[in-house]
Amino acid sequence: MTSALNTIEIRHELPAGIQAARVNPGNSTSVRVVLLAGLLAAPLPLGGVLPWAWGGLAVLAVVLLILWGRQQVKGRRVKIAWSPLYLPCTFFLTLAAVQFYSGHNMDRISSREALIKLATDVLLFFAAVQVFSEATKSAWRRFVAVVTVFMFALSVLAIIQYFSSGGLIYWEVQTASMSPFGPYANRNHYPGLMEMLIPIAAAFRVERRLPRPAR
Repeated sequence: MTSALNTIEIRHELPAGIQAARVNPGNSTSVRVVLLAGLLAAPLPLGGVLPWAWGGLAVLAVVLLILWGRQQVKGRRVKIAWSPLYLPCTFFLTLAAVQFYSGHNMDRISSREALIKLATDVLLFFAAVQVFSEATKSAWRRFVAVVTVFMFALSVLAIIQYFSSGGLIYWEVQTASMSPFGPYANRNHYPGLMEMLIPIAAAFRVERRLPRPAR
């Protein structure tokens, strides 16, 4: 899976005599692992709606940004992969912040929560673009394999739970809804998760069959 993202790079040359390994900007594998693990774990605690669940995602986003920045510092350069989607992300985040801090909201607590969640999503998107913009084909294969295994395992779990749990999530958690599916109290949210995961595996398979100019 190739990337057509542009990059902005600022490089600082090391003094002579410093080992070449210090110039190496570092491997983003560890950051990708943390990002992937966090995103796949996010829907498991009842769809990520619990305060500690989405709060943990916010913390994860900040940690990923710190890890990515640390790699940039160690490599003595700042290299930012550009995506045109940064523009709408910045626009809506700015709009939400202006609306919140200017007091133009019906429910300040809910607006604050929505702003934090939106900022978390933007930071996670930025981190994902940075660490996957230079991913090798083998890294993409591992990524798709993990996503595919996760989809299959979650689907099997959801089906078994549906027929055997008596309306309980994980056979333990009672919700107001009597028709949960998988980790979601609202069964309609489960297809939304699959709609985001299935195209990842499908696109990778289709991309491998396309001639190089069309990738």
